[in-house]
Amino acid sequence: KEKAKKGIDYADLLINFLALKNKPEFKFVLVDELQDVNELEAKIALSSGETFFAVGDKKQAIFGFHGGSIGNFKLFEEKKPLKQNLTLNRRSTQQILDFSATYFKSKTIDEESIKELDGLKSFYGSQGSKPKIIEASREEKTGKIISLINELKGTGQIAVIMRTNS
Repeated sequence: KEKAKKGIDYADLLINFLALKNKPEFKFVLVDELQDVNELEAKIALSSGETFFAVGDKKQAIFGFHGGSIGNFKLFEEKKPLKQNLTLNRRSTQQILDFSATYFKSKTIDEESIKELDGLKSFYGSQGSKPKIIEASREEKTGKIISLINELKGTGQIAVIMRTNS
């Protein structure tokens, strides 16, 4: 398939850049949303600079279909970065932060990841209403999601978050 195509695609550009003998080098490289970066993009960033500033959240890794991986955090950690855990949140209510921390702690065995969830605070101090969480097996998902959407239709309160499209 690769030989039959005409031109180059995005992945080809990344591979060709990594193959360059004289890559551009920058004093500082910033990578935002590190969890969304694929391995080739991470290697390009790491081969293009002296000092790195990367921002990301392993718990927001939802771009697996694009190659986004929490494995990239390890690639950057090998550079011995100064690590800062940001606990002040400007987007969510305290109810959402408390629920998220409890939920992720119950699903995580890595002590460092569990510790990262300590002390999450809403910047505005707002409590908000308790989030309604519906967990379902693969077989139940479609029916439960459609039922919930029909129940909430027109309320402006719908959010469906899934790692895969299945």
